[in-house]
Amino acid sequence: MSIAINQLWVDMKADGAIQYKEYALDLKKVGTKFKAIGASAKTSTMKKLLTEEDQEIYATYGSLGKQIYDVGYKLYYGKKEEAQEIYDEILKTEEALKE
Repeated sequence: MSIAINQLWVDMKADGAIQYKEYALDLKKVGTKFKAIGASAKTSTMKKLLTEEDQEIYATYGSLGKQIYDVGYKLYYGKKEEAQEIYDEILKTEEALKE
């Protein structure tokens, strides 16, 4: 995964960015990049380079990309409760991936 985007995601989670409209564009950027990374991981070239475990990680974050984007969208339009619900789902998926 792109280290800068991944680090931005980690930093935003640590800082509680989900609470602030100012981070909406960053969340949308992370979501878009994660979707692209997930799509590239599905190519035959990347499948040859990645372990099964890595493929699962990339696929999961690729699918989370839309949800992360949606969190940014909801925040941008002041829908904090809806953004929080989606964010909670993201955290559950990430936790399940770690197990």
